[in-house]
Amino acid sequence: MNLLQRIKRKYYEQGALKNYKLMREKSDFIPVALDIEPVNFCNLKCVYCQVTYWDKPKDVLTLETLKEILDNFPNAKFVKLQGMGEPLLNKNIPELLDELERRDIAIELFSNGTVFTEKLASQILSHKKLTFRFSLDASYKELFEKIRQGGDFDLITGNIRKLIKLRGSKKEPVISIWAVVTKETVDDIYNLIIKVKELGADYLDLQMFITDWGKQDLKQQIDKLKQPINNDLITEIKKTAGAYNLKVNIKTENFFTPKNKCSAPFTTTYISVKGDVIPCCILADADTIKMGNVLENNFKNIWNNEKYITLRKHIKEHKLDEFCKNCYLQEYRS
Repeated sequence: MNLLQRIKRKYYEQGALKNYKLMREKSDFIPVALDIEPVNFCNLKCVYCQVTYWDKPKDVLTLETLKEILDNFPNAKFVKLQGMGEPLLNKNIPELLDELERRDIAIELFSNGTVFTEKLASQILSHKKLTFRFSLDASYKELFEKIRQGGDFDLITGNIRKLIKLRGSKKEPVISIWAVVTKETVDDIYNLIIKVKELGADYLDLQMFITDWGKQDLKQQIDKLKQPINNDLITEIKKTAGAYNLKVNIKTENFFTPKNKCSAPFTTTYISVKGDVIPCCILADADTIKMGNVLENNFKNIWNNEKYITLRKHIKEHKLDEFCKNCYLQEYRS
């Protein structure tokens, strides 16, 4: 990448952040960070995932479609290649990763760890600007397979070990574990820290919230699983992780307030496998809200259309759309 391209990326990144801070309803700064969905289906039935509860035709992202999407984002510097499904079910993943690397874009890729071969592992390990995250919500078989229904704890932990062993002493790509914390798994966090250390992953991400995906029909089901954020709990988690010399990132940032407003419609976007533009990965379904489609209209036009301007205005004035309320603290949802 040449110096001019680096400068443009920085300029657009800072411009988007400035627009967020100033709550500007229109923006000339196309996002430099975005989510792109490789598949819209999964081989597991996780209790907190909206894919478990929907019935959509199966689609996979092709290399041609990825190129067409990326052409809308000439200054992209980061892509999370993950959406509402298991990315490695897309047989095109190696060439999708190659295309992102060719454009000098940093990549984050999630996997439930069920679909793995040594060939695929070698292809993944060839990418230096990649963070590969395995989803592992519990430290032992019974609890894990209760949460991630259809999963095989022994198979998945075995695949994690294989990838880390194949990487050897190298520190690239980054290999981490991502765990979603629910009422059922919260007491297992301390054992999970020990398990992650034993597996040899670089660090552990704890997602301390779950979402109803902006869907009222899922709210009751998801609310049963939610673990309230507790500062004492977070302190104890950090203490335990320190004792085992394991880096732990605790994700609680999706709880917004009138003073700490959502940044997504100002700084990033989510593109579905079919090219639909959705405001963020917390919604991740065009049936909930669709801003446009980048395969039908240039993203620059979509970014400042009436739907986006209205959404930014609602966030600015704290007149939250129903699908946005899940991400705000309870006392600020009305």
